[in-house]
Amino acid sequence: MIARFRRAVIAFFVGSPTLPYAISGYPWPGLSKLAEESGEVIQVLGKIVGTGGEVEHWDGTNLRDRVSEELGDLCAAIHFFVDKNNLDRDMIVAQYSRKRQLFEQWHNADPIKRDADRTSR
Repeated sequence: MIARFRRAVIAFFVGSPTLPYAISGYPWPGLSKLAEESGEVIQVLGKIVGTGGEVEHWDGTNLRDRVSEELGDLCAAIHFFVDKNNLDRDMIVAQYSRKRQLFEQWHNADPIKRDADRTSR
C-alpha cells in the first residue's frame, strides 16, 4: 500500500506511473530504452545468422551497417543508463577489461579462427 502511494506521488511530480522505467522514469530511468536497444541488436544479429553470415540482407540492406548503427544506439543507452542510475563506472570498466581479455584468449585459442586469420591476410 505504501509502495503504491509512493509511486503515485512520484508519478504525479515526475511523470506517468505507467512508464516507471522510461527515459525519465523512476526508479530506473532508461531501463526500457536499454532493453529495447538490446533487442534491436539481437534482431540484427539474428538476420546475420539467418543469411549465413552474408552482409547483404534479402531486403537489400547492409547488415554490417545495420549492426553498427544498432550497436551505437545500444552504447548510448548503456551510457545513459549508467549515468542516470549512478552505477559504479570503475566496477563496470574493470569487469569490461576482465571479460574482454577472456574473449581475446578464447579467440586466440580457437584453431578455426587461426586458420581463417592466416588465409585472410
